[in-house]
Amino acid sequence: MKFSPLKFKTLLVGGCLIWAAFVLSVAQFSGFRADSAAAMNWPVALMLTPYGLIQNLLFGANAYLHKVYSQTPAPLSFAAPQDRWYWHYLQIYLQSNLLEVIPILFLWPRWRPMGQTALRVSAVNLFTHPIVFFGVMRLPFGYLTNILMAETFAVVTEALIYRRMGLRRPFLTSLFANLVSWQFAPVLTVYFFLWEKLG
Repeated sequence: MKFSPLKFKTLLVGGCLIWAAFVLSVAQFSGFRADSAAAMNWPVALMLTPYGLIQNLLFGANAYLHKVYSQTPAPLSFAAPQDRWYWHYLQIYLQSNLLEVIPILFLWPRWRPMGQTALRVSAVNLFTHPIVFFGVMRLPFGYLTNILMAETFAVVTEALIYRRMGLRRPFLTSLFANLVSWQFAPVLTVYFFLWEKLG
């Protein structure tokens, strides 16, 4: 069954909106709030950035860090609807997405016009980011194992999609964009949500 370009775009946009609504509902009914430092353990997330991993690889992780790396994240559990709607996950997705859009826009200019490029990358991230955030990162294997699995999934999946879109060097593109996001997204989250709690 073939669709006209207009009908295909309409279905694609509709599918993205339905998926986005589903993801936000998962975030809401799971009780997710980024300022719940005890639940999300963002200091651990900062240790697991590329800089943190390289630093500990070069200088040796102490006993505390080994314990942190082996900690098991709290599983995703659905609670009663919250009194108010928290948009924390949406902000986390947007900041992570922006961090991936920027290097792709400026380092691979053949994808211009820039607006279409940003929409393409955002659509890809709309698929991979929730799976990583609410799925892979909640597996019972410990933070270090989970984040390495999550980043591998994101890099490979996004690269395959970018290749289907006709982008040259899709794996290099995906790897670089995800490294930028992996390094700076937790820092922005701490800055916006947890600065006072962690100070």
